Amino acid sequence: MHNLYFPAMQDVGTRIARAPYLLLALDYDGTLTSIVDDPAEAHLAPPMRQVLSALARRDEVALTIFSGRDDADLQALVGMPGVIYASNHGLEIHGPDFHFVEMEAAAASQATHALAQRLADTFHSIQGVRVDDKGLSLSVHYRHVLPVDRGAVCHAVRAAVELEGDRFGVTHGDMVYEIRPHQGWNKGDAVQWIRRQLGQTETFIIYMGNDATDEHAFAALAKDANLVTIKIGDSAETAAHYVLPGPAEAQSFLEWISEILRERTIATAAR
Repeated sequence: MHNLYFPAMQDVGTRIARAPYLLLALDYDGTLTSIVDDPAEAHLAPPMRQVLSALARRDEVALTIFSGRDDADLQALVGMPGVIYASNHGLEIHGPDFHFVEMEAAAASQATHALAQRLADTFHSIQGVRVDDKGLSLSVHYRHVLPVDRGAVCHAVRAAVELEGDRFGVTHGDMVYEIRPHQGWNKGDAVQWIRRQLGQTETFIIYMGNDATDEHAFAALAKDANLVTIKIGDSAETAAHYVLPGPAEAQSFLEWISEILRERTIATAAR
């Protein structure tokens, strides 16, 4: 297993085995689940849920799940005790003992809602567009839009954001445009904030994700010696340290981590 996906897996495994504390930061859609036509149907497969539950129960692991979804949606889909939920691309963080909302995004929530309303009105005549107002950010899904109309969706999104001046930024995901208030906060900042809240002096972090917002985190965290970043999916132009092909390999990787930790517990108990 050590060299199954990338040559450095043996080194990563050694670091996991030696780490007093492990922060696992995992993106949801496209990393823990496959991308599906209807986001409401993106459920964790039973084997993935099993390994995540096992990791979440360990005292030396902080399991954090990131998503562009809002907090209620993410918690409903995952539904595990002890998990840290980082919703709205890390703009809101809900842990067992803390709750964080990024101030600038919160201050812009009315403007975000108004923009979502304008976009919904704009797309009234285009079939298949779904505007998802998530309070701190919004998404424009166009997976079900006819190919001939997708250019119009792109133009409308870009035009609406430009009319707002520099208040919002837009990134392009898998058949979705993600729109967030312009602020300096990204998923990398969220990971570091979570690490500080945990209060552990020695924390090894593994961050896994698959989309453009995860690339921001990969770039921001690239120089952290106590951290490994892993891109899930296409390896082209990524700032991540390593790449895994898809959610199936991500699941195998997490099972491997769980086994390393289980073996360490057994070895410690035998001393």
